[in-house]
Amino acid sequence: MTHATSELLTAWAALPVEQQPLTAASTWYGWFVSTYAVEGDIAPIIPPDLVEIQRFARSLGCAYILFDCDGDTVAALRTFSW
Repeated sequence: MTHATSELLTAWAALPVEQQPLTAASTWYGWFVSTYAVEGDIAPIIPPDLVEIQRFARSLGCAYILFDCDGDTVAALRTFSW
């Protein structure tokens, strides 16, 4: 994900769950994020790189993604330098 998306996830995870545009929780090394597709008025605020990752995870039958700064990269997904 891009650095800008990581900053959004940090901000969203700090919000009460009912105010989050998608379910996100901070972990010591990253975030735990729902893969459900965001629709309606909030859909445009979900960054394209995150949508791509969510779509990939759903294709594997995953309901959640655990982003970890020390985790492996996935060849099918773009990588970004920070």
